[in-house]
Amino acid sequence: MQLFEQELAVKRTVATLRMVQFPFRARFVIGSEVLDLEILEEGRWEVEIKLQQ
Repeated sequence: MQLFEQELAVKRTVATLRMVQFPFRARFVIGSEVLDLEILEEGRWEVEIKLQQ
């Protein structure tokens, strides 16, 4: 798996994951929030996560 991360603004980050194996499972920890993500089929996916403070 390759991760490319780009800071676009103070509170926005875009990450591109390439060469992952499916099914793909990941756990993201953002501050005190935990997000579990599972993608079963290969494809081009765009996931947007919005956190309220």
